[in-house]
Amino acid sequence: ADGLGDLLARVRSAVPGAELVLVLREPQLPDVLSGAVATFSGHGRLAAVDTDVARGALRHVVSAARGAGAGSVVLHTGGRFARRSVKVAASSGADALGLALGPLRPPQWETVAGVVEAGTRVWFALPRPRHGKTSDPSRTAAALRDPWRALGLPASGLADVVVHVDTSSGVAGGDLVVTKPRAVRAALDDGVRVALE
Repeated sequence: ADGLGDLLARVRSAVPGAELVLVLREPQLPDVLSGAVATFSGHGRLAAVDTDVARGALRHVVSAARGAGAGSVVLHTGGRFARRSVKVAASSGADALGLALGPLRPPQWETVAGVVEAGTRVWFALPRPRHGKTSDPSRTAAALRDPWRALGLPASGLADVVVHVDTSSGVAGGDLVVTKPRAVRAALDDGVRVALE
């Protein structure tokens, strides 16, 4: 929270007039809430953080981001789905909740529906193409659209959904960094093709 003011001020200076959207990545939130984070030595586990304490800490960071000039804040839970962590993230006061589309199963979509019905927008991380093969945008779009409609969520609500290529690396909750121009273009193209479906 303390570092956000300086960071957002530098971005505002570099890109005057832009609306700042801050994405807070919390891929290890399920581990924090369940007491599965290893100690520094690796021989033990840190105690589980109470959901109310975690919610309060996330609310503090979201509030600090808004106070520092973020136009909107997205709290992204990364590549894993854990119902308790999704509920904590959704109650953080963030404008949107980020989830990976790939691992979502029908019971988990019920939780997503609750988040949407409570007024929180959703960002979906699209599955990355495997082995250099391009993904089928129709199939990926159907993996989002069909459960959405099956749950009775309004089709018009899909206009508020943001899709992007998943950057979760699965290694210690880190993110993949796409640096090759060809890979960046492919990632953007994938997102656009799915959104147009």
